[in-house]
Amino acid sequence: MKAKILRLDDYGRGICYINDKITFVPNTCITDEVEIEIIKETKKYNIAMAKKIISSNRQESFCPYSNTCGGCSLSLMKYEDTLTFKKQKLEHIFKKFCNLDINIPIIASPNTLEYRNKITLHVKEGRVGLYKEETNEIVSIDECKLVSFKVNEFIKLIPDFKIKNGTVVIRNNYNMEILANFITEDKLELPNLTNFKIVGILQNGHILRGEDFFIERLNNMYFKVSYDAFFQINLGITEHLFS
Repeated sequence: MKAKILRLDDYGRGICYINDKITFVPNTCITDEVEIEIIKETKKYNIAMAKKIISSNRQESFCPYSNTCGGCSLSLMKYEDTLTFKKQKLEHIFKKFCNLDINIPIIASPNTLEYRNKITLHVKEGRVGLYKEETNEIVSIDECKLVSFKVNEFIKLIPDFKIKNGTVVIRNNYNMEILANFITEDKLELPNLTNFKIVGILQNGHILRGEDFFIERLNNMYFKVSYDAFFQINLGITEHLFS
């Protein structure tokens, strides 16, 4: 059946109506005309999948995994449109729960790719990747467009640690130094890391090499960041936030 996407929900899913029932369609954009198939029906709503895009103003996703990995659900939208979506979402929340009419200003990120300083990857039977949306199924990846080139080089090296099952948390700082924690019961091997500035390699929080923290720079201030500490993932926008 054919439908037109009228708006997005809080999770970035397209919304249309089938027989006056709200229907959520992931991986669609506002104004898309799509051919859909309903895959789940409840009394209050449907969930559908887009079988064919009939017409659209969408852009091509920067990520080859966006149709399967749930990490970049807005990648089909222009960056400026994602900012408008987030602004309207926040203003709606303030109106709905606080009865406040607020015009929230937008400060755009200086970088829209390669800005993340942290990524969590999963390993199952030696396959390295991210979870498929709403599942524990691995989507194998070679790289993530949101992290630095140095982290992507390290991702390709993960199988050389001989990890079969577990989780790998990789962080890097302003100086492109790497701090990685392997959460696994497997017996790890340390490969050749001469092409990296390694601050620390850990297994389940225990140091295998180096330290369990690194130094991060923000607005000419320096922070000691432990391997499991919270720190903002986008340094460029965090500088504005701190200011």
